[in-house]
Amino acid sequence: MAEQQRLGEFLGENRGGDDNELVLPEHRVVARENIPYEVGEYLHSNYNTEVDVTFPSPKTDGSWEFKNEGYAGRLELIDGWSVSLKPKVEIESVFRMLEEVYEIESFQILEGITDAQSVNDIFHRVVNILAKKIANRNREGLYKSYVSRNERSNSIRGRIDIRQAASRPWDPKLPIQYDELTADNEENQILLWTIFQALSVGIEHPETQNQAREVFRSLANEISLTRFGEKDCINRNYGRDNHDYELLHSLCRIILANMGPTVNRGDTRVVPFRVEMASLFENFVAKKLEENLPKELELTTQYKCPLDDDRSWIIDLVVHNGPVEEGNVLFIADTKYSTPNSTSKLLPRPSSLSQVVSYATALDIDQAYLLYPVSIETEFNQLIGDVRVRTLHFDAEQNFDHSIRSLLRSIFLGLGMPDLAP
Repeated sequence: MAEQQRLGEFLGENRGGDDNELVLPEHRVVARENIPYEVGEYLHSNYNTEVDVTFPSPKTDGSWEFKNEGYAGRLELIDGWSVSLKPKVEIESVFRMLEEVYEIESFQILEGITDAQSVNDIFHRVVNILAKKIANRNREGLYKSYVSRNERSNSIRGRIDIRQAASRPWDPKLPIQYDELTADNEENQILLWTIFQALSVGIEHPETQNQAREVFRSLANEISLTRFGEKDCINRNYGRDNHDYELLHSLCRIILANMGPTVNRGDTRVVPFRVEMASLFENFVAKKLEENLPKELELTTQYKCPLDDDRSWIIDLVVHNGPVEEGNVLFIADTKYSTPNSTSKLLPRPSSLSQVVSYATALDIDQAYLLYPVSIETEFNQLIGDVRVRTLHFDAEQNFDHSIRSLLRSIFLGLGMPDLAP
């Protein structure tokens, strides 16, 4: 069991008032009397995806045990308590990965983020920029498009639905269909919904809060409040009249993708903003691999490898030079947003090894990699059955292009393919 920490080491600085902030980089143990039972119970009941809570018992020597399940952000609890989920990499690196994954790095809009102290600071910065850019666009005029309308009316416009009219001959209002040029379209509805969600988080910065509220009020007068998700922000069509919406929707995507489920806290409904670091790290590595692989190779992410008629494995990264089903896989890689082992940095976890060996065996290949965002004191490089498994470090705190080239160089030299090494 980890050595019990004093409360002063466990709690971060207060965020004003009498708030107590629990800082969770990964795993923490704290004395039973230092955490009110109802606070631990609330954390377990509402945020069990983000934090694994083990209640005081003889098994824990009467202490609380908290484990960060791979998130970064801030969770508001009750009675002035909160949890700060710390990432394994620097905050600046978290932001740079967000830039890459959500494809906003080319806009260079978030310069100066290096002074951010937490993921919440990044969130407020993103919301502030989104609100200001929406306000600017609103002053110029929101994007309008033709939207199909169906209604019953005494006046005729567009087309009459003859079938519906015949079914209700007594009704003086005719069913009509027409196209209306309006700002109440999906492009603007996404903006309104995102600002609404951002306000639900509870914005601490007064300037950002006021800006977001003002934008919400101005848009709500003519835009319908409609629910949207992260996927609604991508693969949209942009033209001359709405090309600037591509950036707006990218910022919306960052916010919507990292919103947690709604939690009730007294009379208030709170939506936490937190970054799922395992998913972010996986998507980030995949993007950098795709950009830097030799042209003759392909990358498939989240490859579905069937086990039988009803079950399948999902493999993070599969690199191949032809159809995967035809045996053209060079290697597979599994991203691990974790330290290699809780008791030793020399070995990966046994579960990670068995998992990646099973993947490789199912695809009939002999090369598999485990990719970590943290440095490993001694690289694991062993043959397990017929599969050689290696651990590699993608340094997310250095220049990304240098890190990906170094990673690919290690892989291709290890595969005996020096011609492919960058």
